[in-house]
Amino acid sequence: MYTQFLFVHSWLRWLVIILLVVVIVKFFISLLKKKNYTKVDRILSSALLGSVHLQFLLGLILYFGLSPIVQQGLANFKDAMKNIVLRYWVVEHAFSLFIFVVLIQVGFSISKRASNSTKKHKTMLIFAVIAFILLMASIPWPMREYGRALLR
Repeated sequence: MYTQFLFVHSWLRWLVIILLVVVIVKFFISLLKKKNYTKVDRILSSALLGSVHLQFLLGLILYFGLSPIVQQGLANFKDAMKNIVLRYWVVEHAFSLFIFVVLIQVGFSISKRASNSTKKHKTMLIFAVIAFILLMASIPWPMREYGRALLR
């Protein structure tokens, strides 16, 4: 079961990245051209939020139930903090991506309540760009010591 969840979690990240890039580009262009906030904007934001929440749920299942790496790190937390690979999986990846989810959720919520299209686009754009930077720093890219394959 671990392998299947990890497979889905690994592939779903690409959907999240693609949606995040689309939202950033679309909202940046809309902000520059002073376009109205449309149904397409709402759908894109909602799709991003939904995919981020699904990815987070899969990550929680992996973290708390299925990952042998995390279980090993949590079993001996003090030693895990001295090991770059275990520290990454037990603390860094989980914490930074939790912050990523919070940024997307807060950006979506504030944007949704904004009074005009410019504020909606600007708010979501700012939160999405910050979240994108954090996401890119938090993915286990293959060139890192704790890296994983780009495609499973």
